[in-house]
Amino acid sequence: MLSAGGIFALELDGSRLGPGDITDRKMFGETCHNAGLTDASSIESVWKAGQDVVRKRLQDPIFRNGMLELARRMKTELEEQQAF
Repeated sequence: MLSAGGIFALELDGSRLGPGDITDRKMFGETCHNAGLTDASSIESVWKAGQDVVRKRLQDPIFRNGMLELARRMKTELEEQQAF
């Protein structure tokens, strides 16, 4: 989940990985350490594997279109609530 957000934005609309990705990365590292995974290269490998799963999943046009529609609906709802 933590490795997915930035890749979703990047793959769906070409957005750059934003500052939230840095926070997600830090939380991911902490989660790995808490689970007993402390090797930096292993943590990096698992992070990239998560991103690869998202990239592969977004190659499915039905899934991709569904995610785009979900993002549009969420954006509209957040705008209506004046969340940003």
